[in-house]
Amino acid sequence: MQRLNDYFGLESKSDLVWFYGFYTISTILIVINMIIVLI
Repeated sequence: MQRLNDYFGLESKSDLVWFYGFYTISTILIVINMIIVLI
């Protein structure tokens, strides 16, 4: 986990929150779009 943080240059806790928050929101939006298309 620390190696991943070093790779992405995630020094502080806030950077980590922004990083995972962004991907979480993106994933949720993609799932919602897929559900809308299927309906």
